[in-house]
Amino acid sequence: METQQLEATTLYDLTFLDAPHAPVDASDPTYLVLLNRKIKKELFLFMHEKITYLICTDGAANHLYDIMADEKERQVVYTDIIGDFDSIRDDVKEFYTAQGVQMLNITDQDTTDFEKAIQYIAKKEKKTEKKPYRIFAMGAFGGRVDQSLSAIHVMVKYTHELGVQISLMDKNSLMLLLKAGKSKVKISKCLTKLKGCGFFPISERVEHIQTQGLKWNMGNRDCQVQSIDWKQSISSSNEITADEDIDVKVTNDVIFVSSINDHPSR
Repeated sequence: METQQLEATTLYDLTFLDAPHAPVDASDPTYLVLLNRKIKKELFLFMHEKITYLICTDGAANHLYDIMADEKERQVVYTDIIGDFDSIRDDVKEFYTAQGVQMLNITDQDTTDFEKAIQYIAKKEKKTEKKPYRIFAMGAFGGRVDQSLSAIHVMVKYTHELGVQISLMDKNSLMLLLKAGKSKVKISKCLTKLKGCGFFPISERVEHIQTQGLKWNMGNRDCQVQSIDWKQSISSSNEITADEDIDVKVTNDVIFVSSINDHPSR
């Protein structure tokens, strides 16, 4: 007699955003990578309380330095700075060097500073053999479109290559890649009851998409949207209504996007 094998569900846990601070003994460390884009101080401080490690790309170090009001504030933030150092200001470099911050000058022109940071984290975690870990990148949106698309490419590439959760975020939105199959996204309170949720194909047509936990769920009898394709239909302007999680089933990888509360720290 044949037994039916249950399809595995991939878990994407965002509820740690609701915790007051990161656990002291982090068995699943969280990295925050700052990209070279203006930083919203409230969002940074909100995230800084939740993370285990902070990584700055070289241009982002300028923005981090500028939003911290005085030297006392700046000394509280511990970080590694990585990149080709073509963007960091001399005064910022001198300050962080004096604080003993690790400055990793990587001149490889075939990778972006974001990709350099991801590769550095992967090597660090391989040495410690800690798994799983998650990566959030702040500053991927709101600037040049080519840089935003490049950040999405890095997210997609290394989500598969490393098998870890990589999310992009700014003051307005959060984005992550959901792999083909069944996914459960455990939702943070700062993502619910906000219009701005959607699902987007990478390149291939997603023949079937089914969701639970949204205001307008897809893949059921009440919704005409059963598939998503850049040439036909996509999903946008939806809303997360679930308090705990949403369930998604797709035939191909999709990008999941949600609005984020304007003041998540409140």
